Amino acid sequence: VCKQMPKLNRTRMVLVPDEKEMRQVQEDLEALQEMEKGTPQHDRAFMDIFDKKLPRLKWPLVETYLTEQFKEGEMFANPNTKCLIFANHHYFLHKLDDLFNTLQVPHILMYGKTSTEQREEGIAKFQNSPVSQCRVAILGIKPFKEGVNFDRASKVFMAELLWGPEDMLQAECRAHRLNSESTVDV
Repeated sequence: VCKQMPKLNRTRMVLVPDEKEMRQVQEDLEALQEMEKGTPQHDRAFMDIFDKKLPRLKWPLVETYLTEQFKEGEMFANPNTKCLIFANHHYFLHKLDDLFNTLQVPHILMYGKTSTEQREEGIAKFQNSPVSQCRVAILGIKPFKEGVNFDRASKVFMAELLWGPEDMLQAECRAHRLNSESTVDV
């Protein structure tokens, strides 16, 4: 079976945030360590940092990278390439949706709140439509890391990373499938 699998290439892009903004997050993390764990104050501060501040800190970097890819980079040079873009936070997922609307790239957006019927329609649209009608699938990592097939994609972007690698490895396997026709770049 392994010989029948297409090639998988992994490339890591390190996007470095603004120093001033990163310093503020570092200070918030240090203040968090001073708080008693498990208290409502600690839990609110933790959620504020990890669910609000970090995604907003990372977004401009991801936006710039993806804009470059679709305007002049590899995705521009290969206009028939379909891709998957995974993210974790709703903020990120909706910002990606806005970005691809602005870039006028046909796409679908699906995450945990997407109904079963909409999921089936979205998967069918991505798999069966030409690139001119659906080129990108923006997906929540957790709900779309397993049990779905996006083997028409040959490029996978991880817009956000999770703590453990297993969810991301499962997510990239949505494109890297036995039926895949070409090399998959992650």
